Amino acid sequence: QHGGVSGGERKRCAIAMELITNPSVIFLDEPTSGLDTFTAYSVCETLRQLAQAGRTVVATIHQPSSDVFFLFDNLLLLAHGQVLYQGSAAESVPYFSELGYPCPRYTNPADHIFMRILNDTEAMTEDDRAAAAGRVQKLLHHYSASPRAREIAEQTQRAGPGVDVSSVVSTANFLTQITVLFGRAGRNAIRNRLIVRAKMGQSCFMGLLVGLIYLGLKTNQQSIQDRNGALFFVAVNMTMMATFGVISAFGPERLVFERERSHGMYSTLAYFLSKMLVELPHNIIFPVIQGTIAYWMLGLQAVADKWAIFTFGVVLLNNTGTAMGTMITCIFPNIEVTLAIAPLFIMPLMLFGGFFINSNAIPIYLDWLKYFSPMKYSFAAFAINEYTGLALHCDPSELTRKATCGPQLDANNHTIPDPSHPGQVVYRACYCANVDGQQVLKSLSMDSGLTLAQNLGTLAGLYGGFLLLAFLLLHRLVAAKERSRAKLLRAGPAAA
Repeated sequence: QHGGVSGGERKRCAIAMELITNPSVIFLDEPTSGLDTFTAYSVCETLRQLAQAGRTVVATIHQPSSDVFFLFDNLLLLAHGQVLYQGSAAESVPYFSELGYPCPRYTNPADHIFMRILNDTEAMTEDDRAAAAGRVQKLLHHYSASPRAREIAEQTQRAGPGVDVSSVVSTANFLTQITVLFGRAGRNAIRNRLIVRAKMGQSCFMGLLVGLIYLGLKTNQQSIQDRNGALFFVAVNMTMMATFGVISAFGPERLVFERERSHGMYSTLAYFLSKMLVELPHNIIFPVIQGTIAYWMLGLQAVADKWAIFTFGVVLLNNTGTAMGTMITCIFPNIEVTLAIAPLFIMPLMLFGGFFINSNAIPIYLDWLKYFSPMKYSFAAFAINEYTGLALHCDPSELTRKATCGPQLDANNHTIPDPSHPGQVVYRACYCANVDGQQVLKSLSMDSGLTLAQNLGTLAGLYGGFLLLAFLLLHRLVAAKERSRAKLLRAGPAAA
């Protein structure tokens, strides 16, 4: 077990993240809250060094020690929404001393200002509290009428020099961004061993589940339905696992990306590519494990190249599901909405995947949906791969009667009349509906459609298309939030 970062380290890390783009102005809200005295001093000393290096650091402070108090160059005190004092932090003590509120020896100036000037801890009655409120009003009036306040007001009316454009440092180059992001995401993936174990357990469990349900498929007529169900179950399961897995994981992660992207730390493309590259090993290894377990437990054709094609299809389908889940996540800004809407995207694609309804029987006004279904192309690829070259047979109970089989004879070699059809005889049961896999493919309308390679190629095309749409939607989402933020900033002074 390795210990996490301390509070001070977390604070300094947060400050360091804001410094990646070399900002000219840094705003901090109580950077020392929750820290011990030494760590709080360390953080403020770091801020002081940043200010001395030429940056403007503006921070609110909570219960500063005397050492921390005198690290600040300038101090702004507010009371009732008005300025009580603005100027040098070191000069604040003499300023209040001249007004009749000297700071006792060995007393923290910050505590003196808060406990004896802004508030009165000894006020016990209404008259005492009213006197304290009157004292604050008197100090507010004194400052507003002072030469110091008039000088600052005049300075605010004059335009300052602004920020020199030449001092703005551009972000790191694209290769550096990808390298750093890939390294960070890779370390997070390695450190989070629980996720790796969970995915490993999930892959083994689902492979065993489908294998146990359809264990040792035979080649009789009954096995056709079982074989189709097993292949379609693999297609649906891989798609659903990948899609909802990335939705639940990418939603919270996207919030971090949006914050860092809004600060200009890196580009959307660099983040997107590094994320896809880091997740690629997981999206290959775990589907191979699950597909291999299911393939041999199902008793599919024991041919090496057919196993390789099946496994490749499972990997490609998993990556397509991941891309589709990423795309869906990038449509909506809220993870709860995404989880609620995602089934509306996936269920129609599953219904038109070629198992529940024949592809040729889909109503024309919904027929276009099947072309966007990863389950359709993966199920077709699995079926063509399995049924091509597969010999089937009929058990005696599965044979059907036909005239071509000839009449059935009794013990005396006489024909047997058919009681349900007067004048006709009973025929022998010799007809087998499906004697090879090609007949099954015909019944599924897969015999004259796309070939195995074309189905896998189309699935790869969907993978690329979903990835492209995911990137464009993510870029649109970030751009919309940046425009909204810029609009609020522009409206701020006018609203005030």
